[in-house]
Amino acid sequence: MNENELRHWIVKHHIQARSIEQFWISFHSYKKESLAEFEHYFELFDEQHLDIEIQQIALMLSSPPEYADVHIVTYIPIVYRTKTIGLYRLLFTLNGLVYDDYFTLYEYLRC
Repeated sequence: MNENELRHWIVKHHIQARSIEQFWISFHSYKKESLAEFEHYFELFDEQHLDIEIQQIALMLSSPPEYADVHIVTYIPIVYRTKTIGLYRLLFTLNGLVYDDYFTLYEYLRC
């Protein structure tokens, strides 16, 4: 897949909108399932202070030697109150289906 094919694929499969939508689904699920941890990372949560934008979209191949699995990955930094506290990654198959996602928060110490 070359650069132009990837750009066309992104538009065809509505990857940007779907990635943001999936982020919010994962975010609300995380809040519901892990409230204590959520409150640790998102102290006095205010959605206006949560910045969510796609930073990168990349073609990812699995490890050598076969490179059998191929995915398109969107990377969305989780920025709260101007600090990057995590990363959301959404993986798509080449036919545009969601394959998996990763909602990762970084450990940090509040000062």
